[in-house]
This record gives sequence, structure tokens and C-alpha cells, in this order.
Amino acid sequence: MITAIVEILVGIVLSIAVFVFMQYKYGEFKWYVVIDDDGKKYYLNNENVEVDFDSNTIKLKYSDGGWVFIDEAGVENSIIEDTKIRISDNHFFRIKKDGKTVSSEAIIGAVTVLVLALLFFGIIIWANSNTEANLLDSNSEYAKEEVSLSRYDTGIDAEIGGSSDKYSDQRYSIDEVYKSDNLQDKKDSIELEEKEDELVKGHTIAAAVRGTIGVSNSGKIRIGSTDYPMLFDVSDWNDIVAISATGEVLIGLKEDGTVMFTHTSSYIYGDDVSNWKNVVQVSAGNMFALGLCSDGKVEKVGRDLEGQIDVDGWHDIIQIATGHRFSVGLDKNGNIYFAGQYSDKFREQYERNKKDWNDIIAIYAAGGYKNTEMGHVVGIKKDKSVVCLGDDFIGGKNTFRIEDLKNIRLLAVGDYHIIAVTENGSIILVGNAGTIEPYNGQNEKELIENWPTDKLVDVVAGRNLTIGLTSNGETYSFGAEKQGQLQANEWTDIKVLD
Repeated sequence: MITAIVEILVGIVLSIAVFVFMQYKYGEFKWYVVIDDDGKKYYLNNENVEVDFDSNTIKLKYSDGGWVFIDEAGVENSIIEDTKIRISDNHFFRIKKDGKTVSSEAIIGAVTVLVLALLFFGIIIWANSNTEANLLDSNSEYAKEEVSLSRYDTGIDAEIGGSSDKYSDQRYSIDEVYKSDNLQDKKDSIELEEKEDELVKGHTIAAAVRGTIGVSNSGKIRIGSTDYPMLFDVSDWNDIVAISATGEVLIGLKEDGTVMFTHTSSYIYGDDVSNWKNVVQVSAGNMFALGLCSDGKVEKVGRDLEGQIDVDGWHDIIQIATGHRFSVGLDKNGNIYFAGQYSDKFREQYERNKKDWNDIIAIYAAGGYKNTEMGHVVGIKKDKSVVCLGDDFIGGKNTFRIEDLKNIRLLAVGDYHIIAVTENGSIILVGNAGTIEPYNGQNEKELIENWPTDKLVDVVAGRNLTIGLTSNGETYSFGAEKQGQLQANEWTDIKVLD
């Protein structure tokens, strides 16, 4: 923008210079006659003229840039500017001049130069913009392949009970995210793998604390709860391909890279996401949400009391995750960014253990509902092992046994537990899954053992709800059912991302 203004100003200066030169060369003075110094001006037209006054006639002739006076005898007498010329005993006249008239040559010259300058600089600006766009396209496959890179790698957070309760959940297919470590510096022009089935996919299910939300095969939203239909108005939502939800926030990603956003919180002052474009991932926290764009920048909306949406300085981000009051980002070089509640402590732990946080290919965030809890950030490494930051204990009951999490194929992180599906088909549940009483006489692990692990394509986890999605669109769930959350057990038409 500044460059364009400077170039326009240069064009204007050039046109002024041409005008001054042409005016100097072609402009003509405006000559006039003053009789008896009475102050009245008789303007001349740079040709032979006669000025009549008081029964007298002054005959003048323009010659070689000056004037001559033709007396009664027909003799031509040169006139010096502003010299008194007597024509009778009682009368005399003088010839004077004003500034030059504006010449047509000066106007044409100035306009021509201005038009040519603007055209020239306009071509330069257009060429530069196209060069930059082509450079970015050629050097950044994830910018060129904005949909196939991570359109659907959506983080899920959900809220704990009550109007401000929250839980969070993050899931990535580790087999599919594995290729994301091919993202190198843009200038290296290293191409990504073209197989879309090896890229990160997002969620078409969300385990919210008061209900289950899913995306049907038709791209519409399904809600399993006795409360949610009254809270979220999604009647006009269409073409949804991925979602992220909490108890008070729901954000949906559309196929065209735009988003839909709704909430029921009175603490969100501003919810316009109409200008979000080229979004490839969405993630909802408690009363806020983030959107990752294909250019590596992060959009934000909602509450910022703890600085959870202070993400303007994040660049080259390839994944995002959100906890209750904090946000996390992973950039293309493997660096982790933190914002929000306890971000300084997260950053301190991260720097202290940075040697363990190399080769990170996926990140997850959850927890932090209570002010006394940091929450936790989980990372998956290239060798498909797990590292963790944040609280050393989960809910004060069960410690995360991250050493048990190896060869991960699917992973979901809730406020107080992790559920993982390994490459050999086993399911690992660590931490406290949140169920207070056995469901139909069975505990969580017994229920999970009955899940068709060979068909699972997605798992999500919340504070007290865990859901699995199979390749044929069926869902399995266990956990709290006070508000009808387990209606998902009856769903058979949930969208499965290719």
C-alpha cells in the first residue's frame, strides 16, 4: 500500500515538472493596454488590434513577441513594456502584461506523463504481487494445497457442567498426521506427500459435556442431548465437514474454508467470523475459538480474559489446540506456542524439557477448568510416542502413564484422561475417564474392550464422555448421560472423512 502511494506521488511530480517546462516554452503572456493610467485594462489577443476610446483609435501590431504602435502616418513604432506612449495632447497609453496563459501543450504534456507513469507503476505493482504469489505457491505446498493439508484437523474442546463448566478434547489420527513432519521451510520448496489419506483429518463428532454433537453425511449438525437443541441454533448450517465444541461454543468448518460460529455465553462480546477465509482447522475453548488458515496465521473470536486468543504473533502454524482457558500452536519447524492461562508455566516446562519435544507431529490441549489446574498439553512424536506438559496429576486421582502410550494410531485427550488406539488394535485408557458409576454394570475399560477397534477411524474425549466413530458412520460412547449425551450410541449416519 505504501509503495503504491509513493509511486503515485512520483507520477504526479513528473507530470508537474513536464507542465512547468511546457508552460515555460509554449505559454504566452496576457498583454493589455492602460489608457491615461485610469486603471482600466484592455486585453489584447496577440494579434493586430485596434483600441477605440474617446474618438481616438490606437492601432497595435504583435510582432516577434512584442508590440508595435502604428501612428496616423502608418509608421510602426516599437513599444517598450510599461512605457508611456502619447497619442494626443490629452491622452497616452501603456502596454503591460500579466502572467502567461495556460498553454494547451502544457496541459496535454502533463496529463500524458501522469497517465503513462500511473500505467507503468501499475504494471510494476501487478507484476510484483504476482511474483510474490507465485513464490509463495511454489515454495509452500501447504499454502498451495490449503484444503488437503489440514482442512479437517480440528481440535475439540468441551465445557464442564453448568453455564461456565468446560472440558476439552483433542484427537489426531497419528498414521495420517505422520507426514506432516515433511513441512520444512517455505523456501526449501519441499513437496508434501500427495496422498490425502496420509494427511491429518478432523472431527465430525464432538464430546461436549451436556451432549454429543455430530456432522451427518448430509453436512448438517446432529445434537444428542436434552439441553443442546435449545442452546445452539444450527438450522442454517450446511456443508459442514468438521466441528469443535464446548458447553457454550460451537464452531463448524465448511468445505469452502469458511466457518460457522454460535454460542450461548453472555461473556462473548463479538462473534463475527464472516471474514475468516481459507480456514483449514478450527478449535473451540471455553467461550472462545481459533481458526487456522492455510497461510499459517490464526484467526480468533471470543473471550480473552486470560489472553487465550493472544495469537497475533503466531506465524507458520500447522496445528492448533485449545484447553479451557489457553491455546497452543505447533509451527512448521516443530516449535510450540502458548497463550492464555498459565502460558508462562507451560513455556517454562517446555523450555526445560525441550530435548524431549523434538520431532513433534501433533499437539493436543485439555483441562485447566479450575484456577488451581494448569491443564495439560500432549505431543505426539514422529516415533508415535507421547510427551506431556502441565499438571503432574490428573484430577488428583490417576497419574498419566504416558510411558504406556506407544505405537499410537488414534488419540483423544480429555480433561482428566487419555484414550488411545494402538497400531495392533488395542485400546489404552489412562487417567480418570469421568464416569462416577459403572454404565449398565460395566466399567469404562470393559465398555471400550467391546468397541470394534479395527473399524475405528476417530475417537474424542471430554471431561466425562468418550466417543468413537467407525468407518461406516456408527458411533460408540460411554460416560455421563444426565442430559442424554449417550444418544450417540444410536447414530449410524455420521460423516466419515476420506
